[in-house]
Amino acid sequence: MNKHITSELYLVIFWENSNVDLDTAKKIISESHMELTLTSGVINKKDQLIFLKQLYYESITNFEKKLQRVGCNNIYVGIIEDKQPKYEICHTTRGFQKINANVLNLKKKLRSLSKVSDGVHISDSKRESKHNLYLCFSKKYEELLNENKPIIFNPKKFNSFKDILSLMNESIDYVVQRNFHEIDDRKSAVHGDIDFLVKHSESTARLINAKPATNDSTRKLYEIEINQTKYLLDLRDVSENYYDPIWALNILQNKSLSSKKDYFIPSIEDHIYMLAYHALLHKFELKNDYLKQLQDLTKKNTDRPLNTWEEIIFSLQRFLQKRGYRITIPEDKTVKINPFAYRSLDITSNEKISRNTILPEHHARNFSKTIAKDGLVIHEKEGSIHRSLIIAGKKPPYDQLVIKLVQAKDNYFSSYLYNEHYYLSLLGNKYAPTVYCNFISQGWYTLVMERIDGRPLSYLLEKKLVDSRLFQIIKIQLNDALSALKEKYINHRDLRLENIFLTRDKKIKIIDFGLAASIHDKEAQLPKNIKNSGNDEKDMEKIINLLEQSII
Repeated sequence: MNKHITSELYLVIFWENSNVDLDTAKKIISESHMELTLTSGVINKKDQLIFLKQLYYESITNFEKKLQRVGCNNIYVGIIEDKQPKYEICHTTRGFQKINANVLNLKKKLRSLSKVSDGVHISDSKRESKHNLYLCFSKKYEELLNENKPIIFNPKKFNSFKDILSLMNESIDYVVQRNFHEIDDRKSAVHGDIDFLVKHSESTARLINAKPATNDSTRKLYEIEINQTKYLLDLRDVSENYYDPIWALNILQNKSLSSKKDYFIPSIEDHIYMLAYHALLHKFELKNDYLKQLQDLTKKNTDRPLNTWEEIIFSLQRFLQKRGYRITIPEDKTVKINPFAYRSLDITSNEKISRNTILPEHHARNFSKTIAKDGLVIHEKEGSIHRSLIIAGKKPPYDQLVIKLVQAKDNYFSSYLYNEHYYLSLLGNKYAPTVYCNFISQGWYTLVMERIDGRPLSYLLEKKLVDSRLFQIIKIQLNDALSALKEKYINHRDLRLENIFLTRDKKIKIIDFGLAASIHDKEAQLPKNIKNSGNDEKDMEKIINLLEQSII
C-alpha cells in the first residue's frame, strides 16, 4: 500500500538478551500513534560479528563486547512507520541533530523494557534508516515505503562487486575516483585496485567487511573477497591529505551518480582536476595514458580542451588558486610527491603548506582545543543568558578555520548553532563558508567552519571602496546567491551588509545562518530585536540599493 504522504520508516531490532515482552512493546508503539510490522530473524554464529560491524559501522568499535551483551542468535526485526514525524533539535552522540522526537521518545520507552541498556535498536534518522533497512531486508527505503508485502529478514550478502556499491550508496558519502569503466571487470583491469574517496576509511571498511591488505598503518589499502575473487580497494580518507581536505569534502558534496546510476563519481570539473592532480603530483613521471584521458575528458566536456602537459599544469594551477586549495603531502608514505611537477605549479609557499592535521569532523574536540588555546578571539559577547566567542586559528593549517562557541542557560542558542550548521551544509560552499561539524563539550555548543578571507560589505561602504565595476560583480553574485537560497528552500531572514562578505578574489560569502528557516515553515518567528524584514528578496534588494547609492 502507499504510505501516508508524510510517513517515515525506521528499523527496530529487539536483541536476543533484551527479553522484551513484545505485546507490551506493540502496545507502546500503537499508543505512540505508530505502526509496527515485525518478523523474527536468525543470524548464523559466524555472521553475527560481521552483521554488528555493518549495522554500527559508524558509532562503536568494541563489537565483541556488544555481541556478548545483546545476543544475536534469535532476534526480532521490524519496521516502524511514523505517519506524523515531529522534528526537534536534540543532543545526540553525533552532536546537535534535528531528529524525529517521536522516535527518540519511543526508543527511551522501549529500552526501559529491556534487561540490557541497549537491548533495543531503533534508527533515528532517514539516513540511518536507509542504511539499516537495506542491510536487514536487502531493499531500498523507497521500495519498502511503497509496497504492501510481508517483510522477511534477509541480511545483505555480497554476491558481486555491485552489491558492495549498492550498500555504500544507501549508507555513506563516497566517490569512485577514476577508471570508472573498469568497475565491472577488475580481473583484467590495467590498474590493480579500485580508488575510492570516503569520509572515514575505517568505518567504510567495517561497512563492507573489508580487511587491511597491508601492515603499513599509513596505507589505506583494503581487501575484500567475493565468490573466491579478491578485490583491492584504496579507501582514501578525506583527512589523510591525499587531496587538500577541504577539496576532498567538496568532492563528496558535489558527487553525482554514474551513467548507469549504480555508483557515485565526482563532478566533471572535480574529475578533470583530480585526475590532473594525481597524474602530475602522485606519479614520478608523466604518463601518456593520463594525458590521453585528460585530452578526451576536456574535449568531451569543456569548451577548452587540454592537449599538452603545459596546458594541464597551467589549468590545474588556476583551479587550485581560484578555489583556495593547497598542495598537500599525503600521510600515505607510499605516495610520493613529484618534485618537478610540484615546482612547476607556481603557487606561493604559504599555499603549499601541508594540512597535516586531521579534519575537525574526524577529531573535532582536539582540533577546536588547539584553536581555542592558540587562536585569535575575533568576537566576544556576554549576555544575561549566554556567552559567545568566535576564535580564528593563527598558524597554518588552523589559519583557514574558525570555531564558534556558545555557552547558554537554555536551548535557544543550541538551536541557533544547529541552524547555522544545517543550513550552511544544505546551501553548499559556493556562496557560504564550508562548515565541518557541531558538538557539545563542557557546556559549550561548538561549530567548526571555514574562515572567510575578506571583508563585510558594510566595511566596503564605510571606506567608500565600491566603484561601478565592483558593484556589477557583487550585484550579479548577490542575485545568484538569492536564487541558490530559493533552490534549497532556505529563508536566511537576516540578510544585511554585515552578514555578506567579499573575499580577496571578489567572491560573495553569506554568513550567520542562525535565524534561517525553511521557506515552508510558516510558524518560524524572528526574535524581537531583529530589525530586518525577514524577507530575503526585500532585504537583498535593500542591500543592492545601498551599494548602488555608495558608488564612488
